[in-house]
Amino acid sequence: MDAAFARCQRDDFLRDRRCHERRGSQTVLLSNISLLWLRYPLVALGNYLTYTPSQVKMCSAGKWGSIHPRNLVPHFETSPNEGMTMCISLVKKTDDSSEFILAGGYESGHTCVYSVSSTCWSTIYSSRAHSQPVLSLAIHPSQQCVFTSSADANLVQHPTVLATQPIKVVNSKHSGQTGLSIRDDGRILVTAGWDGCGRVYSATTLKQVAVLKWHVDGLQATCFSQNENGKRWLIMGGKDGKLTLWDVFN
Repeated sequence: MDAAFARCQRDDFLRDRRCHERRGSQTVLLSNISLLWLRYPLVALGNYLTYTPSQVKMCSAGKWGSIHPRNLVPHFETSPNEGMTMCISLVKKTDDSSEFILAGGYESGHTCVYSVSSTCWSTIYSSRAHSQPVLSLAIHPSQQCVFTSSADANLVQHPTVLATQPIKVVNSKHSGQTGLSIRDDGRILVTAGWDGCGRVYSATTLKQVAVLKWHVDGLQATCFSQNENGKRWLIMGGKDGKLTLWDVFN
């Protein structure tokens, strides 16, 4: 497709929209569609789309042309065996501001890492390191790895480069850990346990270094604050409806 499409004139768009509405189709502004889910960048698709179940029409420079609907599907579709998407995280690459790292955890126990831009979507890593659904994940501040926790007892470190196997898998002996967060200095991470305990791990070795006990019901969420005067606070919350603030390894 020609990437030099010009912007539609407003009167042309309104005229063609009325025409297509009479034919039972719908016209949408392309800016309402996320670029991450388009096979072509915005400029290559023109400014307006009209779609029906059987075809998609594109308006560019006041002229309509047809494209096949399959060109509007995501670059990557997960296998049906992977089940529901349980958690995702997206960060802009530090070495290339036009690309993003996207990590996803799935019901099957798979963790996948993708490289995403407005023109490309590629899978760079996929592995099933958990026997139960992935409950939470976090991308390390260095962007060199991703950590996941699950309904099983495994805590897993995954690469963000082309690979087929995780970097490290540790059996924490505590199943049902969710709400995984990593501190902005990349030294420690914490999980929220269904048993009501917050567990702190070394981001380097994945060894447990602290257990935070106060809540009487299961924990669901954790979060670290940004560095302020040398302090990075940890907050946790769960089913008991209460929040706790912790000063951990500052």
